[in-house]
Amino acid sequence: MTRAQSLGVNIRQEDWQIESAAEMLSGNDCMVVSATGTGKTLCFYLATITLQQKTFIVVCPLLNLMEDQVCRAEAFGIKAVAINMASSQQDAGLVDCILNGQFELVFVSPEWCVPHNKNFQALVQSETFRKCIGGIVIDEAHLVHGWRTFRPHYEYLGLLCSFFPMAPVLAVSATMTPYVCHCIHQSLAMNNAACFIHRPIDRPNIYLAAVPITKGVNSMHDLDFVVYDWLKSGSANHIPQMIIFMDSRKAVCDACNHLWDLVPEHWRYSDPLAIVEISTALSQK
Repeated sequence: MTRAQSLGVNIRQEDWQIESAAEMLSGNDCMVVSATGTGKTLCFYLATITLQQKTFIVVCPLLNLMEDQVCRAEAFGIKAVAINMASSQQDAGLVDCILNGQFELVFVSPEWCVPHNKNFQALVQSETFRKCIGGIVIDEAHLVHGWRTFRPHYEYLGLLCSFFPMAPVLAVSATMTPYVCHCIHQSLAMNNAACFIHRPIDRPNIYLAAVPITKGVNSMHDLDFVVYDWLKSGSANHIPQMIIFMDSRKAVCDACNHLWDLVPEHWRYSDPLAIVEISTALSQK
């Protein structure tokens, strides 16, 4: 019985996840492209659960994502921690805990993995820690190419890999063209025999549509179709799922208020989850 099973967590692993984990356990580099929500995280969870007394470094782009990953890992019985420039300064003992092998997954930002960061230097210079590295994971790996000018430290992640030359590299993403895969393969200095797993990423429920703005940018009336399409369904429980990007939190609040006013009162409280989501959006002013 694995630690996750002992905690009541049911792991439903697929062949491609097992294959990617097996590649890491064999010391081979691996690149995985699979749609969002299909379980790419499980690829390195499986490797972590299998390899006892090893530490995996996971590079994440966002602090919130790192914190979420820590919570999910702990639910699987994996000892995990997120460290960044702020947390390592506030908790001087955190790096020592990592050096002592108290964590199996260490989530870091690209900006933390730089030679002039003394805490990162402490990890690199520790021979004991280097021997305990089970692998390096680059989450949202397409950003290595796409964000190299926006966040230039992404371009230097190959340097991170070079500090731990014996550690296999796993690069995962939901969106990488063959050209981007090639660029990332070179940037991370992955070996020529690296395994490449490409799963279907088509999401028929996601599409791009162009809607002309006719009512004025600040009026929010051009978003009315969001609610009207919902009303046409005839069911309060069939709330349409979509992501609307706005330029500011104020614009998000204005849009939420506007759309909320269009929802019939007898439908507003039919779905408690919708109330939570809308209330959360309105509170982030």
